[in-house]
Amino acid sequence: MHNINTITDVSADIHAHFWVPELRGKGIGQISILKAGRIFFERWGFERIYAKPPKMNPMSSRLAKKLPVRFLGEQE
Repeated sequence: MHNINTITDVSADIHAHFWVPELRGKGIGQISILKAGRIFFERWGFERIYAKPPKMNPMSSRLAKKLPVRFLGEQE
């Protein structure tokens, strides 16, 4: 699930969740984020994607570092 929390003219604060534990760690998150990113660029004209996952979620940080996005560190 991808939630768009805040939208400006060229960027958004996006939050993604995988609620089913059996699906975690299988690469689905990376594929999902890349496909969603393509939609954000093509449909809504975004110019950049930044990553700043919660510090309490190390899997999100690890995923963000693998993606073609600018990693801004972790949220407190």
